[in-house]
Amino acid sequence: MGARENENLNLGSSALSLQRITKQFTGVRAVDDVSLEFGHSQITAVLGHNGAGKSTLIGILAGLFGSDFEGSVTVGGRPFSPSDVSSAEKAGIVLIAQEINVVPDFTVSQMLMLNREPTRLGLVDRERL
Repeated sequence: MGARENENLNLGSSALSLQRITKQFTGVRAVDDVSLEFGHSQITAVLGHNGAGKSTLIGILAGLFGSDFEGSVTVGGRPFSPSDVSSAEKAGIVLIAQEINVVPDFTVSQMLMLNREPTRLGLVDRERL
């Protein structure tokens, strides 16, 4: 993140905050009243049994469901409600699929930059990747 982007963040707040997140699908409450705080420069694991709602929660952050959830999310102390995947990516939230077979020949850096690859003359700039 560049210096100018850092100026826009409230570094005294959580990097990412989820408050009272609930997501329902037809007849199923996939996420029920979840609140989490993630700090700056922190690595955090979200663990749980199959069906616990981990993927749904990550999907909410990544913009997969638009605003179709209850609760609030802040990024750097500012309200955040991704309308789609692109808006989440612009806020620095990117979903990397756990299924490696999606793009089995990609390197780690290629996976991290998927859909945001640096380009030069319309082609992927592999030196900058």
